[in-house]
Amino acid sequence: MSSLNVNTSSIPSTYVPGVYGQENVQNALRGLTPLQDSLLLLAQMTSGATVAANVPTKVFSDADAALYFGQGSIAHLAARAALLANPNINLSIVGIADALGSNAAQGNIFPQTSATGPGTMVVNIGDVTVSFGITTGMYPLDVATAITTALTNVSNLLPVTIYQSSSEVEFTARNAGTLGNTIPITFTCSALELLLLQLLCLVELRIPY
Repeated sequence: MSSLNVNTSSIPSTYVPGVYGQENVQNALRGLTPLQDSLLLLAQMTSGATVAANVPTKVFSDADAALYFGQGSIAHLAARAALLANPNINLSIVGIADALGSNAAQGNIFPQTSATGPGTMVVNIGDVTVSFGITTGMYPLDVATAITTALTNVSNLLPVTIYQSSSEVEFTARNAGTLGNTIPITFTCSALELLLLQLLCLVELRIPY
């Protein structure tokens, strides 16, 4: 007979000796079992973080990561990449504060001459690309302003801050330390006679010594 502690639907209540069994598939799932991936990231946070350093924090969205660890921080951008790759991932991040006394990498783009013909300028910072038109007669200050405007529109996705000083566009890594050295900054421009110099390093920011 069925046990008093186990509910059955097909095993009869009987005193006849024998072996009785049933399969209960009421809670069974159809199809493949969902893959539950978990990921723990250790990444730098900025001074604008709202969670404590060195403590695992659950992250469910890009916006969460920006709020918890600081917009454009390594932790924020790493979380964004992880969630884009797998939106259902079980993600936790341990924020790490910048080392005491560490410096932030710096770099810049410095237009030197005016454009004598129209074209397009493309600027890449990290994995973010912006492009904008160059018109005939644009002065270096105009080009620098166009660069600043285009990058400011996507500043929440950039690992650097942007500052324009006259015709020079300056970049500073949001996180101090050597990881800033790996942030690539490149550009191409098809406008005629428009000479641009990227000081410190052509394709990378560098920590000043």
